Amino acid sequence: MLDKTSVSVIRCLNKLANGCTYKVVTSEEINSTLPQKSQHDAETLKFTLDFLEKQEYINIKFSEENTYCYSILPKARIVLENTTHE
Repeated sequence: MLDKTSVSVIRCLNKLANGCTYKVVTSEEINSTLPQKSQHDAETLKFTLDFLEKQEYINIKFSEENTYCYSILPKARIVLENTTHE
């Protein structure tokens, strides 16, 4: 089960992707889209993104410093559908 921060990051990534297959974003862009209580430093955010990739919620095509190219995977879309009512 995902914690609230992971779900918030998935929601944020989905919003930033805006229907694109792959999207390039910086950790600053991710943090600016997250609710203030879910914002983290770049290292913590990297840890969350790595966790989401290992659990197959997102695919990270590449990452360099604080820049990520990612796509949302079906497993994350299921989470989004199931949490939109919360």
